[in-house]
Amino acid sequence: MANKINEHIENLKQSKLKIKLHLGDTIHAKIKININNQELDKFKKRLIFTIGQEELFDGFDELIINKKIHGPLVLPYKFSPEYPDQDLAGKDVTITLLVDKIEKENKEYIFIRPKVVESENIEKEQAPVKNEYKDKYEESLKDIQRLKGQLELKEIELKININSLQEKAKTLQAKASEELKKALSENAVKIEKEKAEIKQFALQNFLEDFIIPFNNFELAINSAANTENQAVKNYVVGFNMIKKQFESMLEDNKIEIIKPNISDEFLPEEHNVIDTINNEEFMDNAITKVNMNGFKLNGRVVKPAQVTINKK
Repeated sequence: MANKINEHIENLKQSKLKIKLHLGDTIHAKIKININNQELDKFKKRLIFTIGQEELFDGFDELIINKKIHGPLVLPYKFSPEYPDQDLAGKDVTITLLVDKIEKENKEYIFIRPKVVESENIEKEQAPVKNEYKDKYEESLKDIQRLKGQLELKEIELKININSLQEKAKTLQAKASEELKKALSENAVKIEKEKAEIKQFALQNFLEDFIIPFNNFELAINSAANTENQAVKNYVVGFNMIKKQFESMLEDNKIEIIKPNISDEFLPEEHNVIDTINNEEFMDNAITKVNMNGFKLNGRVVKPAQVTINKK
């Protein structure tokens, strides 16, 4: 086994050498003859010949002596007009020797050449492969068209979804804007209400502290109005002017003075009874005296008027 391997390696090395041909060398080769680039099939064959014995064609051995070969040996050759084969007689040809082995006196050289396959056989061998690839190619084209169709459908669906989302976004944005405006409006109303309540509470505290001094001020003016003293009367005029300013200020702040008139009917929601009398001149429950005015803030009674009423 080892000898065969070594022999094969040696042959590979020899196949890469350029071997010089000498007289007496025996050639193992395949011959081809071409006329005008057309190969003559009937001359295509394998043969064995010894250089110098003129076993092939006249003068051919002289052409190849001292030639160095490594691969195919290609030589121009002219057949004599007397050559017996009419297809070759007098013709210029190209002779190709595909050398397999050269036997010399004490050594032989083997040439390893790539396998040559006839083009017709190649076509026959490749035909099923071509058909297979053609079928696969056509299937691939169909798959591509199918995928393109699916992609177009997906693009349409995507556009529809985008439009739907945009419409929903617009609706939500409008709704959010409306809710925001509503919230801001409600908040503004709430703030105004709270401000009004704070103001009202502050006014109520102020009013509760203001009522007694104001009533005393008014009683003093009323008492002084009946005096004969001119100087006091002059003061009363000035005090009445101040009183009107107070009343105007109270009105501007939505504070109303409850001023019952004598003989008015007693109203429990605005009046507070501090005393009663029995007088035939007045109707039952009629006010006979206003002891102190009352006050309303924003229509709500803060301090009822203090009155005396008639009871029969």
